[in-house]
Amino acid sequence: MSDIQENLGVTIRRLRKEEHLTQSQLGNLVGVDESYISKIEANKLSYTPSEETLRLIAENLNADP
Repeated sequence: MSDIQENLGVTIRRLRKEEHLTQSQLGNLVGVDESYISKIEANKLSYTPSEETLRLIAENLNADP
């Protein structure tokens, strides 16, 4: 796992909590299952999420994509 993926998960979790969203709520906004958000945050994916998924996550967390 790369440092980028590890930092990505930590950053998404921090931003999600700052927005007072659960993994389920963020997943619904993005159009993915909450378990997928959980795996991203816990760095349990063997690949980086798609650009579109990352863009939607950033948009819903009020972050720059």
